[in-house]
Amino acid sequence: MTWIVGGVTPVGQAFIIGDTRVTFGDKREADLVRKVHWVGRDMVAGFSGSVRIGFHLLTDLAMKLRSDNQPEVIWKPEAVAKRWSRDAAQIFSGFDERERAARCSILIAAVAPRNNGPFPFTTLIRMSSPTFKPRILPRFGSMQIGSGQQHEIYRSWAEQYFNTPNFIVNFSNWGGSIASVLAQSLSDQVKENPVPGVSPFMHVVACGRGTRTEARVPALTFEDDPSAVAFPEVAGGYAKFQVLAQDLGFEASAAQA
Repeated sequence: MTWIVGGVTPVGQAFIIGDTRVTFGDKREADLVRKVHWVGRDMVAGFSGSVRIGFHLLTDLAMKLRSDNQPEVIWKPEAVAKRWSRDAAQIFSGFDERERAARCSILIAAVAPRNNGPFPFTTLIRMSSPTFKPRILPRFGSMQIGSGQQHEIYRSWAEQYFNTPNFIVNFSNWGGSIASVLAQSLSDQVKENPVPGVSPFMHVVACGRGTRTEARVPALTFEDDPSAVAFPEVAGGYAKFQVLAQDLGFEASAAQA
């Protein structure tokens, strides 16, 4: 259970926003996982579904994109997805039935090495178990994975931005802060319209050509707002997730993001 939203803009920006909520086998929930990570230069990915499989897949993708001989290489997102889909499907099939039953989806946002006029092309790619066949959205727009997209009020939130021509045009005026602004808006939507499995605590990761920004939302501290709730400790890998889950008395296996 989760909500992961990716966006790409006509001015060469790509980003993914993801919440931190995990649902365990007994239906209890906790904010324990960072689901959005860098996997390569100018490329970020997020996952939903099985926490164990999701972390394994993103680790595998990042390792395959690591180049010791060419550390500054910019990968072609479509080529990466098409080639890696076979590996992802094989990895998924190797897990036990309980983990596979939780399924897994991957969302990739990337800046491509080629330009569209003065700006680089951007690409969103969605891949889902069991085949992980890539669905590619070039140029600009949004994609979602996770249970959040099943709720009309959440789905319409994304559509009202990315399907509005005036908003798309204004991307160039908002600059690099656009992802953080959208993440705060998304967090506010979750606070005002809570549903099981989705948290208002968000990670946002954004990139342009050779630039990286990331933030946690909401970013308020007790000093800013005495009623603010501290951002939870979250795991950036499965081993840490197991520790955090165990400390809370949860069973990590088959947990869903």
